[in-house]
Amino acid sequence: MADFYCPYCNPNYFFKKQRPDGVLICGLCGDKLVKKKTFKPIRLLGLAACFAFIAPMILMLNSTFNQQKVDSPIEPIS
Repeated sequence: MADFYCPYCNPNYFFKKQRPDGVLICGLCGDKLVKKKTFKPIRLLGLAACFAFIAPMILMLNSTFNQQKVDSPIEPIS
């Protein structure tokens, strides 16, 4: 079930009720509840910024490990 919240009340004192027609309302103020968004643009921006800082480190480590493999080839045992 989706999460709902009251945009006018404090979330610490929040409880929901259901009207006879099935609409969820706030137990404190009586306004309709709003469905929380699962996708927020701020999260996408934060994820892009995080990737921008972590990607160079990952590429540097990857190139370091590849260079070590090329410098010391494995010799077959005969």
